[in-house]
Amino acid sequence: MYYHQKYHHSFGVTRVNKKESDFVTPLNYQYIQSNNFTENSIKELAQPTIDWIFKTLSGNPLYSYLFLIGLHENDSVEDIEKSLDFNIAKCLLYNLNILKDPYVTEKIYSLIKKKINLAKIGKVLVEGSYDFQIPDLYAMAEHSFGMDVHGLLSPKCLYSKRWVNKGVEKVSCQRSPLVAPAENQIMNVYSDEKCNEWFKYIQWGNVLSIFDLTVISMSDSDRFCHYNWQQL
Repeated sequence: MYYHQKYHHSFGVTRVNKKESDFVTPLNYQYIQSNNFTENSIKELAQPTIDWIFKTLSGNPLYSYLFLIGLHENDSVEDIEKSLDFNIAKCLLYNLNILKDPYVTEKIYSLIKKKINLAKIGKVLVEGSYDFQIPDLYAMAEHSFGMDVHGLLSPKCLYSKRWVNKGVEKVSCQRSPLVAPAENQIMNVYSDEKCNEWFKYIQWGNVLSIFDLTVISMSDSDRFCHYNWQQL
């Protein structure tokens, strides 16, 4: 703190992390083309998006409700209604039976048609999200205190509380715009007692090893998309 003040250094936050990461995120043709898919695995990749579209169009109350209204944990019905511009969505707050009306079904289809066209060009939904890259802060602290630098993560390893808690072993990581297949990095999800202790407050974000070229391979360091490789 003494030197911080003496040399008039400043500390600021340029961007705050999300309170909670997205559960699913859309891919794009660049991400898909950088993987080696078989006919069966590409069908498996697309199936959750196909299921979501069909269930929404079939009038499934839950899927239609989430598509038109979204998720609201703490808002009252009145607050949600004020936030909606679509009259059918407002009606749905009070009466699910409107989903049986042909006119409502047609309107929902017109809204979801764009999602269908986007899925055709590769914007399929997968379990994953765009999150920050974070260097191994333990290794940075070792360097700052003049210690031998070992860090907590080996090469090609990533710590992410999200995937650790799910027991996922590998994730596929890419950063937009992806221009070469080599930018698609398959990372091993790693954790041990020390990781769980030192990274326990990093709820959303991905801690990367300092002993590999992952960041350079992905052409930059800010946010990247990571999704569950095991599901592919």
